Amino acid sequence: MHSVIGMSHDDFVEEIMRSFVFSLEYLKRNLLLEGQVENWISILDTHHIGIRKLDWKAIKSLIDCIGANYWCHSWKIFVLNASWGIKTIFAF
Repeated sequence: MHSVIGMSHDDFVEEIMRSFVFSLEYLKRNLLLEGQVENWISILDTHHIGIRKLDWKAIKSLIDCIGANYWCHSWKIFVLNASWGIKTIFAF
């Protein structure tokens, strides 16, 4: 994960989370049909990222945020281009 000049790592992760939540809220309010059941599929692309390079704190925060705020919409999370270590962890 790359940081922006002048931002700490935690601030950068917080900004990513805010952007993600803004996008989901915009989607919910403006693009979904009211009264319809909507199931979301999230995709996490880990291309060229090994198990040691992943920011597990950020990923856990993101998954906790989805689980707490969008539990009725979230259906599946797919991990693309996963290394063997990541496949092992997400298999459980």
